[in-house]
Amino acid sequence: MRKTIFSVLALGALSIAIYGCKKKEEVKPTTGEATVEGYIRINSNSHNDTTATGGYQLNWESIPSSVVLTFVVDSKDLTKNVDTTYTYEKIQRTATVAANGKYSVKLPTPLSTNVIDAQLLISAFDYNPIIAGPTGKDSLAARVVKTPVTIDFTIFNGGKTIVDYNY
Repeated sequence: MRKTIFSVLALGALSIAIYGCKKKEEVKPTTGEATVEGYIRINSNSHNDTTATGGYQLNWESIPSSVVLTFVVDSKDLTKNVDTTYTYEKIQRTATVAANGKYSVKLPTPLSTNVIDAQLLISAFDYNPIIAGPTGKDSLAARVVKTPVTIDFTIFNGGKTIVDYNY
């Protein structure tokens, strides 16, 4: 009986030693990455659209920093073998706009060279435009509300896509 117990324990220890020394395989990434960048701007100050000589020159300003930019990619597009019975989730990334109106975000892509669809959702916002008053001084106009905007675009692994939008 003792020989049987020691034999089983020795066999177990040998199995652990053999399988425990197995090299760990390097984990390869399952998705790639694309960069999306651009400018989101609005003409919120009509006073600065007049040049020193009295001519017109449109000058864009940044949208308010409270505006949320949401980027959406369907995870189904990242899957090699799509299961038609499965409901895939939407992958979302958010970005903020810098003072000059610029943003940048990284989105997942398939490792292949396939182009996939993506969306940019710009949240609603309001602002008070600056206008030139009758005496040449700036004044604020009534509140303006901008409704949400959806922009469709495509991305690919390792690529850079530029998506600009001017209100």
